[in-house]
Amino acid sequence: MRKFLLWLASVATLLLPFATGLSQSSTGGRTGALPRGSGDLEVQDFARLERAKPVWEQVCQKTNSRPAIAGDQVILLERMDRGQERVRSFRLSTGEPTWEHRYPAPLPAFFDDEFGWGPHAAPAVAGQTVIVAGVTGIVWALDLKTGRPRWRRDLWKEFATATPLERGLAASPVVEAGQVIVPVGGRGAGVVALDLQTGRTRWTSGDFTAAYTTPVVGELAGQRQVVVLLHEVLAGLDPSTGRVLWETPFVTPNSVHVASPLILDGQFVLAGSSGGTRLYEVARQSDRWKATEAWRTTRSTPQVGNFVRVQEQIIAPSSGGPGSLTTCLRWRDGSLVWKERFGGRGSLVELRDGLLTLNDSGDLEVRRLAGTSVTPAIRLPGFAASPQWGAPAFGKDVMVLQTGDRLQAWRLGSAR
Repeated sequence: MRKFLLWLASVATLLLPFATGLSQSSTGGRTGALPRGSGDLEVQDFARLERAKPVWEQVCQKTNSRPAIAGDQVILLERMDRGQERVRSFRLSTGEPTWEHRYPAPLPAFFDDEFGWGPHAAPAVAGQTVIVAGVTGIVWALDLKTGRPRWRRDLWKEFATATPLERGLAASPVVEAGQVIVPVGGRGAGVVALDLQTGRTRWTSGDFTAAYTTPVVGELAGQRQVVVLLHEVLAGLDPSTGRVLWETPFVTPNSVHVASPLILDGQFVLAGSSGGTRLYEVARQSDRWKATEAWRTTRSTPQVGNFVRVQEQIIAPSSGGPGSLTTCLRWRDGSLVWKERFGGRGSLVELRDGLLTLNDSGDLEVRRLAGTSVTPAIRLPGFAASPQWGAPAFGKDVMVLQTGDRLQAWRLGSAR
């Protein structure tokens, strides 16, 4: 059981590249967010993958981090060895390397590398600034064009009360209103906001113990909030001050939380883990906030991966291996719409007319969605190396994927 929990930790945000939608956060030019969907891509745009080869590939270190795309640049965060990490930039059009930034980041003695060294967090891009967060709690701001450092923070060292996680920092940095928001964990530093331009601390919030989830930002009951699923608690924070607006217990059998919450219709928060899925209604009366549980179910147990919303339905990844069940629920009452044997542990990507899945065995599948039905369209077993814990990033008509020791770019579009 302990090994399995460590495995969950090692895939914390690597399978969340689609977990927090751009619509839920002020992007400010940020492409390192975790997009829930892939823009205007449709099922037919993946047809050419059945016979195509990558348009370019580069050798890289094995990493659990998803690349970020900003214009004609691809940003990748890697760990070189037990002592250092590296950020690299490539041209999206050609794969040509443009810059790299290496820095010392020794793994602590408690770090268990049985499932790899990470990093887990996806880079964020805000305007001309790249934000990366490595597994040892070091956060860098780099110039997008040159890779030159703008500022650096060593959060686990600076916040002495921090409670580092066995698998390291996994939450991707979230940029909101000129701030970089990171769940650090510990007394007075449960969540920390840094100034995007200077790196100085804007605010700290709560005594929460961190988990492996990435925060999401969006409107709830008329107010913009940072929603975080931490160890045994779900909370909403004021993004300008860090004030805890509301919190509610979220205890599961192991409380190893990986999947980020999902904000629905500006009033509800959906959260899930190995103990099941729950929907909360968030309301405000005067200056008092409250999150009331609307329903819970064990039909959906997203141990890793992410939720996808399709109209009035939510789709959750399987909690088991390849061939296990992906679940679709009506989000307003939690009732079952369908369960299908595809996907496995991994990433879900919403398309305009379907769903893409990439599981930890490297199998890529595309399925059509119509109403309450789902039908197979494309299946590519072994498309990526196994185990595949990172997930793809999307540019215009391009999919970029780190798999094994390769970073690959694939041209998308109809096979016609």
